[in-house]
Amino acid sequence: MNKKLMILIDGQNIYYGCKGFRSDYKYNIEKLVEVLSNLKADRELIDVRYYGSLKPVDKNKPNDEERFRKQQGFYESLKYKYTTFVKRTKMKETKCRICGKTFLEPKEKGVDVSVASDLLLYGLLREYDVAILVSGDSDFAPVIRKLRDRHPSIRVEIAQFRHMVGVDLKQACNEFIELDKLAEKFEL
Repeated sequence: MNKKLMILIDGQNIYYGCKGFRSDYKYNIEKLVEVLSNLKADRELIDVRYYGSLKPVDKNKPNDEERFRKQQGFYESLKYKYTTFVKRTKMKETKCRICGKTFLEPKEKGVDVSVASDLLLYGLLREYDVAILVSGDSDFAPVIRKLRDRHPSIRVEIAQFRHMVGVDLKQACNEFIELDKLAEKFEL
């Protein structure tokens, strides 16, 4: 009998993972999902959940409206293929300690909580047997440990580029899938 597979993608984390892997590297999300869902033959993909944030237009940056439209279009296209959660990024006024100028700084709120909640909830409900979390955020390590303590038969695997994943997260999960070795298979 096939194991139920759920893939949870931390959009911002994979974006920065790609940039750190190679500055011009861009990924194809459909190919990434295909690669991850076919790593082991005994798995059936039941859901893909994508979590992201949408930063408002910065009128002080040239061409930022174009960036906003592209990002919005990307998220809209995802909604037809995957379960998609997009939070609006809040802008926080920050004052530079050196020059004294005030500027707006983006603060992503609620995305990690949504990922952690879904990972834990659907795991506790036994909606999946295997979860592949596409993220290197070590804040997920305690959630993974709690879930695995409660249901040792559930597998949680981390998929991310090597430079984005710390020791704590690697120790918490069942398996670390090093995207560096698979990157050519899902490059745009």
